[in-house]
Amino acid sequence: MKLSTLNIAKTLRPKVVIVGAGSGGMSTAARLARKGHYDITVVDRAETHYYQPLWTLVGGGQFNLSDSGKPISSLLPKSATHVKENVASFQPADNKITLENGSTLNYDALVLATGLELNYAGVEGAKEALKEDLKVCSNYSPAYVLKTFPAIKSFKGGKAVFTFPPMPIKCPGAPQKIMWIANDIWKNDSSVGKYELEFNTFLPVIFGVPKYAEALMKLVESEKVNLNRQHTLVEVDHLSNLAKFKKADGEMYETNYDFLHITPNQRPLKLFRDDESQLTDAAGWVSVNEKSLQHTVYENIFGVGDCTSIQTSKTAAAITSQHAILCENLEKFFNKEKFSEDYDGYTSCPLVTSQNTCIMAEFGFGGEVMESTFLNQGKNRYSMYLTKKAAIPFIYWQLMMRGLWAGPKPLKPLTNPFNWN
Repeated sequence: MKLSTLNIAKTLRPKVVIVGAGSGGMSTAARLARKGHYDITVVDRAETHYYQPLWTLVGGGQFNLSDSGKPISSLLPKSATHVKENVASFQPADNKITLENGSTLNYDALVLATGLELNYAGVEGAKEALKEDLKVCSNYSPAYVLKTFPAIKSFKGGKAVFTFPPMPIKCPGAPQKIMWIANDIWKNDSSVGKYELEFNTFLPVIFGVPKYAEALMKLVESEKVNLNRQHTLVEVDHLSNLAKFKKADGEMYETNYDFLHITPNQRPLKLFRDDESQLTDAAGWVSVNEKSLQHTVYENIFGVGDCTSIQTSKTAAAITSQHAILCENLEKFFNKEKFSEDYDGYTSCPLVTSQNTCIMAEFGFGGEVMESTFLNQGKNRYSMYLTKKAAIPFIYWQLMMRGLWAGPKPLKPLTNPFNWN
């Protein structure tokens, strides 16, 4: 496979352009800035950076939306520049990108950290229902997450429906986390009458890793959840309170709802879906070596996070390891050293199961369990809930956003010395 020819200017400060100011882009900028010898530019029109994993708890009434966001200007390293534009096109053979305002930026290395696109329009009637129906909500967007808790509190019984769309999606545990939180609220509210929980998932299982799926299935049984496997939401008729699903065999399933949480279809950005410069695979994901994070065609391009082709769950936890390996290999690239191929697919999904319990799923490529503590993390624990609610957000803002956190792996000899899982 032919790699592009890189013409690096003779400078002590190689120019690194990072496209995207989400978790991957900001953590990469912070980590590179600590090295002190890069000219760093972050390209993104956004002015607010969100810690999106907190939105489950925002929807569950435990945090305000404002708790999940900070101005990018307050997080960006002082040595970095924020270009408040979006990218229109890439010219990787010329080491250049074109912005939507028509200007161009040259780079010595390019980091793609754009995230993915929420496609609410992929479900007929979903956007209208989210706009007009107080019973319909979604934790996946700041535009809708504030609807969730009022909808939970207004529910007085009937059928509560939760959805999981075709993969890949970011944070695959989130579609059911809000179900467990809502269920716990309703069970403890005497004003709520009889109700039925229904979880409709595109997947053939409740969760992709058998150890955690087994624990979750026990909850499904104890809480009497109607679990519909391989059911994909295709239409919402909010005027009739009707959700329509397509089953794996092509047949349709319809159900009425008194509460509906929609997890939207998700896809690569249009920028990549329309790309013709060999940056993406056939599906539109940025094509990288999943162990080194280097692009499979262009040697001076790297990818991190949700926009990439890496075959692991798209979570902020995955980025903790990915961005550190990316930064290490970017340094090796400029020094003409052999790359590290150390990314093992590590990701984590704190599966919140009530208002105060959590199953802390940690796994890697192929669903290999990779737990960081000596505890059995396949059990509901209050300690893991506190980790999700307090410890992880602190680590994210105070360490990861400062380039000081590369995931729990370095601590594992202390926290799980015998690798008990």
